[in-house]
Amino acid sequence: MKRILLIIVSLLVAQATMAQSNKGVSQVGSLNIVKEVKPPILQLEGQIAFSEPSGNNAIDANERCKLIMKLKNSGMGDGYSLKGRIALKNGGKGVSVHDVTLPVLKVGASHTVEFPIEANMSTEDGMAEFDIYIEEPNGFGTPHFAVKVPTRAFVAPMVEFRGCVVQDGSVTLYKGQPYTLQVLVQNTGYGKAEQVSVNLKVPENVYLLNPDAALSGVTLASGESRTLLFNVIMNQNYSSSSLVMNVDIDERYHRYSKDGVLTFTVAAGNNPGPVVINSDNNPRRDPIAVVSLGSDVDKNIPQSEMTNARMRVMIIANQNYLDEKPVGTALSDGRVMKEYCVRTLGVPANQVELLENRTSAQMKADVEAFAKSMRINSGDHFLFFYFGHGMHDANPSVNDAYLIPVDGTSVRLSQTGVSRNWMMQQFEKSKPEQLVVYLESCFSGGLSGSTHDSDNLDYSKNSSGLRLQDNVDNSFKGNIVLITASSNKETANAYVSQNHNVFTYEFLKALQQGGGSGSLGELFSSVQRATTRTAWNELGRDQNPSITVSSTLGDGWKIWTLMPEGRKRK
Repeated sequence: MKRILLIIVSLLVAQATMAQSNKGVSQVGSLNIVKEVKPPILQLEGQIAFSEPSGNNAIDANERCKLIMKLKNSGMGDGYSLKGRIALKNGGKGVSVHDVTLPVLKVGASHTVEFPIEANMSTEDGMAEFDIYIEEPNGFGTPHFAVKVPTRAFVAPMVEFRGCVVQDGSVTLYKGQPYTLQVLVQNTGYGKAEQVSVNLKVPENVYLLNPDAALSGVTLASGESRTLLFNVIMNQNYSSSSLVMNVDIDERYHRYSKDGVLTFTVAAGNNPGPVVINSDNNPRRDPIAVVSLGSDVDKNIPQSEMTNARMRVMIIANQNYLDEKPVGTALSDGRVMKEYCVRTLGVPANQVELLENRTSAQMKADVEAFAKSMRINSGDHFLFFYFGHGMHDANPSVNDAYLIPVDGTSVRLSQTGVSRNWMMQQFEKSKPEQLVVYLESCFSGGLSGSTHDSDNLDYSKNSSGLRLQDNVDNSFKGNIVLITASSNKETANAYVSQNHNVFTYEFLKALQQGGGSGSLGELFSSVQRATTRTAWNELGRDQNPSITVSSTLGDGWKIWTLMPEGRKRK
């Protein structure tokens, strides 16, 4: 009996021992069994980065941005069910954020985590503070990181119609004849205009010959402008005495644009009859003016990546004269030159002033204002362009010439013109660090070279004036050079097929091909050669642009550049 009880007790002790072993409780001298743990170790590689499209390192209203962290698993096990958590702690009105799910992160692997951020119209100027981290189910995630990013309130653009001219200078339009309309639009607001569209709406019996000329889906920076060329024609069924067309402008928000209305007079009856050209004994004939839908230099304008903040530009373009014949290319020259200054030379749009059809009082005020700008902005570089009529003083003993305002006349030249000598004196007194004066005018005299003050201006075909000796007085001093389109008895010729004067066309062509790089000496030499060739080969005329250097400058101007080093555009 005792033996049976001893066996039972031994069995009970053995069972108790096994039970204790199954519970993982080790007694002295027993086997210790521990479950293996291989956690991931998540580490941040580098710094947390911020990415946004505008380049200003801020969260702008209506902008989509992201915070970026690069994560590496340097642990013993793979990372499963990882979550990227982001929360807005302070500020950031109108800003929303979203968590992200990560794929399995293998041991030794890296993964870039992007936290999306969106801002709406209500975003204000201030600072948004974010809390971001990586969550791991077993608590092996990253620490919390605090990130602060500036926020910017919405700045409205304003894309508006800024004017229209008929490319050939016509005021009255005829049925059955095609016309090219130059339509100018500009973003006059401080905000960037996105998804801009510009369309020309024509009435019945009027046809738009190049519908692809419309603008669609483009972005215009503050101050940026575009010139569009629309080709239209009226058929014989058009019955109204006026032609009214709408310029429809739109942008991303459908609220920051102003449309335009074009109104033209329609001639009664048929088109004027053909022009009869009488033959002469001259073996060289003026070339036929080839109709063009726009100059090649008006398209594919190079876009500089740099901002030329040290350059300031004034452009005066006089085309529609009250008492003289119009200068058919002046507005085209001035407008396209502005586009190149802003887009190719990188000059900020608010530092390029285009002034069209200026009166005598306005031009004198313009010159004085530009001279004052030189004094105030000492150290900057300056460009002055003039497109329009010019004429020498009728008195051969007076060494002066005049820029002719739109209300000026050759009959009263000294009273209504703007003296070139006076203008250069105003610039000289301002002591600019660098000034280039560019005059697209031949400073012509009276009919057939007459010097009588009573003679009105007359024109050789396809020119912007008459031929007369242009003796430029270089008595001005300082860091100033004066560039003129022609020299001696030559004409400043109009390149009708390109809707520019020859010299300006070749100047723009050089900027288009070279992107504004190189020295002024190299640029002028190249343009001078090209102008001489084009004037002779295309028009059969002599034209040799000239440059006059101040009496104190020497050859230093040759190394000047129109595109000095600047900061990258935003």
